[in-house]
Amino acid sequence: MCVCVVYLFYEFDKFWFAEKPADIMQFNVIKDKFVTRVTEQLQWPTAQLTLDSDVTSESSDDKLDDD
Repeated sequence: MCVCVVYLFYEFDKFWFAEKPADIMQFNVIKDKFVTRVTEQLQWPTAQLTLDSDVTSESSDDKLDDD
């Protein structure tokens, strides 16, 4: 899967919860706001699609044991 898709999915998830929708019927409104925000940000000459380091680096301690 393209890293860009993963990035956008992750950022949309954060955006969705930050918007605190009343229900799923708000999806298109929130999606449109997100698309506008991302489109505006990608116009910046220094725009980069990067995930937070705490998301991209999982330690083995974070994984569940089978014991």
